[in-house]
Amino acid sequence: MSDKKIIRQFRDWLKREKRIDLNLDSLEEEILEYSLQGLSYSMMSDRIMNYDLSYISNIKAPKLFRKLRQFTGLDINKKNCKLTIQKILTSDQPQVFQKITGNLSHINLREAPDFNDFYGRTIELDKLHQWIIKQHSRLVGIFGLTGIGKTALVRELVENIKDDFDYVIWKNMEFSSDWEQFITHLESCFGYHSSEISPYPRILNLIDYLKNHRCLLIFDQWEVVMGDTTSSENYNKLLSQIGNLQHQSCLLFTGLQKPTIIDSIRNKNKIRQLSLSGLDNKDARILLEKLKLQDPGIDTLIRNYKGHPLALILVSENIKSVHNGKIEKVLDSTLFLDDVLMDLLENQIYSLPSLQQNIIKKLATEKEPETIFEIYQYFPDSSQAEISAAINNLWKVGVMEKDDMLEEIILWVINPLIQKYIRRRCR
Repeated sequence: MSDKKIIRQFRDWLKREKRIDLNLDSLEEEILEYSLQGLSYSMMSDRIMNYDLSYISNIKAPKLFRKLRQFTGLDINKKNCKLTIQKILTSDQPQVFQKITGNLSHINLREAPDFNDFYGRTIELDKLHQWIIKQHSRLVGIFGLTGIGKTALVRELVENIKDDFDYVIWKNMEFSSDWEQFITHLESCFGYHSSEISPYPRILNLIDYLKNHRCLLIFDQWEVVMGDTTSSENYNKLLSQIGNLQHQSCLLFTGLQKPTIIDSIRNKNKIRQLSLSGLDNKDARILLEKLKLQDPGIDTLIRNYKGHPLALILVSENIKSVHNGKIEKVLDSTLFLDDVLMDLLENQIYSLPSLQQNIIKKLATEKEPETIFEIYQYFPDSSQAEISAAINNLWKVGVMEKDDMLEEIILWVINPLIQKYIRRRCR
């Protein structure tokens, strides 16, 4: 029986037995057909035009086999797909096959956002896959502007790698500001409750689970628990011990900025940081075309908003509703910032240390890019080392940008979205 015929019969079986249509796109169709032939991913990438190896092996193929497992209730993967599908087609009782019940009971994504359309980020996904799966990093932090897509990136990544772990637990830190409730719930996800009262023994108990099981913990919006409270100290201890102590698991967390406790962790080889910027032009175009925006002006719009996905979504709604879909009408005016984005940017800016806030507010009022030496002059009460560190942190989260070089000296500017926010709020 040919591979194409197997796929056709499999479609018919799903429609008949499961009332499900196997809606595969052209790339998924080719990956399934080549998997039935036993080809490696590298051989597939040689045959499939316009798709590189990392995209096929780390993103598209895992999605395909996850879809097949969900549709059939069977443990279908690249290696066993032909044998499993053939058994389905020749058996009167497909339910006798192995069910994927083992790890699913330990995958807790109740606090994860809904899984929606995702655009691009191939390089970032490949890098995170390498850090977590191949290099066994203990701590991975993703930082960047609010609305830049940190949570969406992690949600996509988790769907691709969750089958590599015994436990996957997603915690939205927006609802976890109370340490006692947080650690108690985390313990319950592992099926135990500690009688300890002190934070440190409870953290060590958790580390024992991270040693004995391959676990992926996701702490989204870490900035919510940063501060000077007792709870914040306990969260910092947890982060520090997960980074310092030996185990086989990974904590992946997102935030508006890097927690200072990270710098005190000794084993730097087990820590990775990703500063997330906007979508590239190709992926931002796909996003805007899905939102029914067309040329002319689409490339300029993307450039003006630095590929910031949420800003592009919000301005596209304004373009369609107010300007009848004419992008050039928006390009003729200053940047449009929706009130939703304004509030989000405000939360980001006022979560920063005072020196960083002052640098942002000062540069947002300047008409020309500034050198670091000029910025030093604005803040005589702060040391040059403090100012340099502040600028470096602002650059890593996308608040400041390198505009150009002047005799090998960097010229600094504020991200245009931040600048627009400052000028609107402070006028």
